Amino acid sequence: MIDLPAESKGSYGIFENIHGFSDSGEFARELSEHTEKYFGKPILTFLDQLVKTPSFSINLQKDRKEFESRMGKNAHGQIHRALKRFSLLAAAGELAIKFGILPWEKGEATQNIEKCFEEWIATWGSTTSRETQQLVQRIQALLQEFGSSRFPILQEFKKNDEPYHSHLWGFRSQTKEEGYDWFILSEIFRTHFCQGTDYQRALRELKDNKLLLAPPGPMRVPHLGVTRIIRIRGSIISV
Repeated sequence: MIDLPAESKGSYGIFENIHGFSDSGEFARELSEHTEKYFGKPILTFLDQLVKTPSFSINLQKDRKEFESRMGKNAHGQIHRALKRFSLLAAAGELAIKFGILPWEKGEATQNIEKCFEEWIATWGSTTSRETQQLVQRIQALLQEFGSSRFPILQEFKKNDEPYHSHLWGFRSQTKEEGYDWFILSEIFRTHFCQGTDYQRALRELKDNKLLLAPPGPMRVPHLGVTRIIRIRGSIISV
């Protein structure tokens, strides 16, 4: 299911153009009445034309591939799967123009579907998967909320561990960029940071996006002994 923003960037609510009507409400009523009256008729004409002219099916596939190649550069697999739906709408729209079903200029359907795709991709936020985004956002939220209270600076913890006995989640280490890298206790990472995400998959996602400093492994910590640590780059805060 693809979620598209309902609000238009124009001044007519969900509509960008009200085609000469006095307001968007009047246009919506007119649109609703015509939709009920002519529901299903254009698609029958479209399918009839498509069956009569098989070569159009070949053109449809060609147009879809061109659309996907143009709009899907450096995109994640999930985005490519969604892009196939947008490309079908664009190609079918252009065919409907060619058949005389839509009273638009050539290229207008493609232009409008490209705009819909760009607005949808803007809500995605990056070229990574939704699951990766959700994982990163959860890590960001927890580090921002509990960073100073549950992640002491490692050098300070070596001198005095007493304030952190009951709520230690890991450690911070100062970086050259005036931020911190994060050393998260493995079980804390599994139980608090991976909620809704498989532990091993979470690690793979972080590694693939270059957010792990090193593979998870043991670390000798003063007052705790050898403890398994997940090492995360400080750049995760600003991803």
